[in-house]
Amino acid sequence: MRLVALLAFVGLLGPIARAQQDSPDRMRGFSEKGAVRQHAHEQAFLAIPKPEKARRWLKTLTEKPRMAGTEGMRRAAEWARERLREFGWEVELDEYHVLLSTPESIEVRLVTPTEVLFSLREQGEPTDKDTFEQDAASGFNAYSASGEVRAPVVYANRASEADFDRLEALGIDVKGHIVLARYGGMFRGIKVRNAAERGAVGILLYTDPADDGFFRGDAYPRGPWRPASGIQRGSILDMTIHPGDPLTPGWAAREDAQRIQPSEALTMPAIPCVPISAKEATPILEALAGDNVPSGWQGALPFTYHLGPGPAEVEMKVKMKEELRPIANVIARLEGAEYPEQQVLLGGHLDSWTHGAVDNGSGSTALIEAARALGEAARQGHRPRRTIVVALWDGEEFGIIGSTEFVEAHLEELREHAIAYLNLDAAISGPTFGGSGSPSLKNVLRTATQRVEEPLSGDTVYDRWSGGRGEPRLGDLGSGSDYAAFVQHAGIPALSFGFGGPNGNYHSMYDTFEWMQRFGDPTFHFHTTAARLVGVVALRLANADLLPIDGALAVRRVATESEKLKAAHPTIDVDTVIREANAVGDLIGQRQGRIEQRLLDGAVEAAELAAINGALRRIEQHFTSDAGLFGRPWYRHLVFAPDPKLGYGGQTLPGLREAAETADADRVRVEVDRLRSALRRIRQDFEQLGSS
Repeated sequence: MRLVALLAFVGLLGPIARAQQDSPDRMRGFSEKGAVRQHAHEQAFLAIPKPEKARRWLKTLTEKPRMAGTEGMRRAAEWARERLREFGWEVELDEYHVLLSTPESIEVRLVTPTEVLFSLREQGEPTDKDTFEQDAASGFNAYSASGEVRAPVVYANRASEADFDRLEALGIDVKGHIVLARYGGMFRGIKVRNAAERGAVGILLYTDPADDGFFRGDAYPRGPWRPASGIQRGSILDMTIHPGDPLTPGWAAREDAQRIQPSEALTMPAIPCVPISAKEATPILEALAGDNVPSGWQGALPFTYHLGPGPAEVEMKVKMKEELRPIANVIARLEGAEYPEQQVLLGGHLDSWTHGAVDNGSGSTALIEAARALGEAARQGHRPRRTIVVALWDGEEFGIIGSTEFVEAHLEELREHAIAYLNLDAAISGPTFGGSGSPSLKNVLRTATQRVEEPLSGDTVYDRWSGGRGEPRLGDLGSGSDYAAFVQHAGIPALSFGFGGPNGNYHSMYDTFEWMQRFGDPTFHFHTTAARLVGVVALRLANADLLPIDGALAVRRVATESEKLKAAHPTIDVDTVIREANAVGDLIGQRQGRIEQRLLDGAVEAAELAAINGALRRIEQHFTSDAGLFGRPWYRHLVFAPDPKLGYGGQTLPGLREAAETADADRVRVEVDRLRSALRRIRQDFEQLGSS
């Protein structure tokens, strides 16, 4: 009897969502008996998450700011620990001692042609009490250098390398000047690095309304976009070198850990940096003279932008306090019934710059509600076969610190036992689904979206996401969130996903429960949808007989990216990589396909499944190198890394790409050899499985 007939017979095609009747092709990795059991587990789980619970969790989490290293964050961690224990999970606080950077005093003023002392705190909104919160830190960039500087200002658009090259071509040297740059286009720490490398003595970052503000739509409280006084806080560590604690690069920052000196830390910025609002940037921009800005540099403030330098002159007085402080991840375990040593990890950061309703109260809330539902389903007799771990990270906003230290502390255990990592960060700010991930996991996410109902339409998340236009796209992982250490250091495949919409509250005082209640998710149905979706993905990974890891797709991606790189750099010889990646991809597809078919026929031994599951799980690890990438050895993945010029964005074949771009033939040969060695290791794993 085939799967759909079996499900109809046992009455499992219930009301949770239409079109949830996954065929065997859609729910890969299960025998027919296992698929029936999995549907029952999913059905029990999907019925549990409730919007009113999600609303309660988010309301509690956002009562006070949760900045890392503060009492507010510690209270939030302890509250989450108690809730997860109530839900039936084993929970611990996983503590590290890391370097955190907070302002002792910051003053920014325009001194010429007029004098203006700038406010570094947003204007409160009378209908939203949290925007007046005095316990929240005023605007600052963590790890800014301390110092007092006074200099003429140069407007540098987004402070990219190309922007500074354009200024140089126009005869403008930023050396000895203060740079004013707008957010967007790349990670803020790279803007600071670029300005320092060009000789700037300080940098001010602001959010232009063209990118986030009235030019995009109504500003808060009338709409979801950033008001003129909104300030984007954020870390400016150079995380393209490595994320995590600046003083323990590559090892865990336990209390007794060996540490380098701050002066030796490669990720620390060299010049003072302060974020200001569009409102405060206005008098600086209005006072600049010089040429009109080039095409594409004009923002939405109601006057023509000029480049400078001067006559606008600014004084910056920045005094930062850097000290070791404890942070604590909340780590919860729901032990697997059959393979307790194997782990599927779910995570998102609990800390925030302010109240953090979207970033990341929403992701934390969805994970907490998913944990409640998974725990209740276990009480009902539906315990996962593999262990599920829920992690609420501390210190993410300061530089992806909590998750990085966890991975560094448990590296060998994770490489031995982790199946995958699922990340929820700023997971709900509207109704539009999207995500990114390791190629091997993209299909398991797509098929899971076919199982979960979309709140607005009553169709599935997949139907709304695809819009009937074919298979929807999932991006590649770059950096900027807690998947970084799992993928790029440990070689654990990962997914990161959520529901987005117009959102002008990023890292500001306006990221509040009231904003979420008005604009992000008024009914809290998308919080429960995210909880259901992350739970279904986790359960499929935890319960599958044959892990739903698309090994062939992961390996063939190397061939695809090598072909693209060769097209851009015809002189590099990557033909052997292309041939071997395609051949190994074919081998994996054959081995996996045969076992998949035999699984459906009930003819696979447990030892065979264990062997191929181990081989599938190790693919990503084979693509990591202990030597790491040239110039940034913390990043070990040979196929995916953050783009050093963008930070947030990803870069494929990073070592080979950088060698090709610098026309370094010796390095090209080294990188080709490293990729071929990885492919050989993967081939050996799958050849050992035999051809049966």
